[in-house]
Amino acid sequence: MSQGNSPHEALLNDLAAALRARDRSELTIKPYLSDLRQFVAWFEEYAGAQFRLEAITEYDVREWRDHLAATMKPASVNRKLSSLAALYHWAEETKQVNQNPARYVNGVDQQPVAPKALGKQALARILHQVHAGGNWRDAALLELLAATGLRASEVAGLQVGDLDLGERHGWVTVRAGQYQGPARAVGLPGGARL
Repeated sequence: MSQGNSPHEALLNDLAAALRARDRSELTIKPYLSDLRQFVAWFEEYAGAQFRLEAITEYDVREWRDHLAATMKPASVNRKLSSLAALYHWAEETKQVNQNPARYVNGVDQQPVAPKALGKQALARILHQVHAGGNWRDAALLELLAATGLRASEVAGLQVGDLDLGERHGWVTVRAGQYQGPARAVGLPGGARL
């Protein structure tokens, strides 16, 4: 869709003015307008008809979501849906439409991102600092965390009796907690037994 004097641009300019009046940042408004221009262009190609606010249905919004989800990450799809929902929320408030076709369209599920592990060099720096500090308790706790991958809450719940240290073996018994099932024994590598 070309930017210029089209009816769509007048509508988007009115929306932008309303968002500014609500103290929205230009860093929010600019992507919203870009998303909405994309939607208008997609709709006109998809439907073979000119975009009109009242012509969009919930089915159209779901189709657009699915179209985007085929090539974009969930966060990007959901932001674009949010832009469309903002347009229709404003259009409802200003009595330009009777209903918001985006209201009941769910976003795309996002997979939670696993926490990133420390790199070997970062871990080595931390362990060096704690050992250089001379606090043997802190050093032992950090060595245990680094060697076993236990959660901090699991380590905090350990008792001295949970440790089974031998000359050639080492185990720690982790009791049941909020996130795990029954108690389990976790092996201690040599470096964590020093």
